[in-house]
Amino acid sequence: MKGRTLQYIILLLLTLSSCLEPKAVPPQVENMIMGHEIWGKVDIILRMAQKREHNGRTYLLAYSEDYNNILPVKQVLSVGRSAGQTGSIIFTSDIQHFTVIKGKDIFYTLEMMYYNQQGELMNHQFCTYEEGKPAYSMLPIHQHFFEVFSRDFDNNIAYPKTLKGEDIKELHYGLNSKGEIKREPDGSLWTLSPNELKKATIDVFQYFYRDTDPTNNMIDEAIIDPKTAKPRIVNFIRQQRSLDSQMPYDRVGLKGYMNFKRANLAFYMKMALVHITIPGHKYISEGYGGLLNFNQRLDNWATTDIILSVPFRVVGDADAKLSDCAKAIASETGKSAEAIQAVLENQEPALIPFELFRI
Repeated sequence: MKGRTLQYIILLLLTLSSCLEPKAVPPQVENMIMGHEIWGKVDIILRMAQKREHNGRTYLLAYSEDYNNILPVKQVLSVGRSAGQTGSIIFTSDIQHFTVIKGKDIFYTLEMMYYNQQGELMNHQFCTYEEGKPAYSMLPIHQHFFEVFSRDFDNNIAYPKTLKGEDIKELHYGLNSKGEIKREPDGSLWTLSPNELKKATIDVFQYFYRDTDPTNNMIDEAIIDPKTAKPRIVNFIRQQRSLDSQMPYDRVGLKGYMNFKRANLAFYMKMALVHITIPGHKYISEGYGGLLNFNQRLDNWATTDIILSVPFRVVGDADAKLSDCAKAIASETGKSAEAIQAVLENQEPALIPFELFRI
C-alpha cells in the first residue's frame, strides 16, 4: 500500500446504475428524476478523537491539528473522476491511505463529503424527504456500508495482512498474488469466503452512524430551522426528516465514528453508498431500530452510487504498553517515539470543541 504514486487508479467498482440508466438517459434528465446530482469529488475526512463528558452527555472531541507533526490526527483522502461520467476513480490528495491506532479509548470521526461536478457540497441531496413524492425522497433509499474488503483498487485479491505483508490465517481470503492458497500441514486450506471475511469486519473495526439534521451542521449546534424558521438545536437525523422525538433515527453514513480493534494490520475498507431500489427495504432489520448495521449490506443490493476500496494501516496498540505503541507508530511515520508517547500520555490534550460527535 505504501509508495503508491499520486493519481493512482482506485479499484473501479463504481456502478452508476442507481443514478444513471445505462446508455439511455442523459445525466441532466436523470438528475431531475432521481433527486440528486452525480458526484464529482468525495473528501473522506478522518479525525482522531477522545471521549469526553459535558453537561451530562458523552461526546467525541477531535484532537487539534497542532499534533499533525507528531500524530496523524486529521487526514483527508480525496477521490475524483479521471475521465467522463463512468471513468476511473483516482486519489487526488497527498495521502493514499489512512494511518490509525488501535485502542479502546481511541476513536476516529469519519465524514463523507460529496461534491457535485461544479464543486458544490451535495451531502444534503442524499437526505431529502418529500411527503407523497417517493421518487424525490433520497433519505429512505441511501445508506453507507463499511466492511473489510477482499479486493484492492486494482481489483486484485487483497485480504488483510500485517504491516510487513505477512498473511494472517484467520483473515486469509482466496488466493494471494501468486495464485497460492496457504495450507496447514494436514493439507487444509487457509481461506475465507467473501461473506466470512465480511463477518470478520467486527473483529477489525466498528462504525457508528451519527448523521445530523441538517446534514451539514454539528450536533447540538443552535440554528434557525430552514423549514420552520424557528430556533432549534441540531440533533441526529430521524426517519422522514421528522423533528418528533418519538420518530426512530435514520442512517446514511455521511457522519459517524469508528474504533479499531486490531493492531499491526493493513487492510482495505469497502465504503459503499448504496442506492436501495426496492421501496421500504432500508427499514427491514429486526435490530438497530429497523435499520441495518454498518456491515450488514444485503448481497442482492448491487445498485450503488459509489464503491471505494480504501487502504488503512493500523500502526499501534494503545491498549498495550504505551512505549511499545509509540515505537510502532514511530516506525511507520518516521516521527519521534518519545514525542508520540508524550501525546498518547497527555490527559489534557488540545481538543477542538466544534468538531464534536455526541455518543
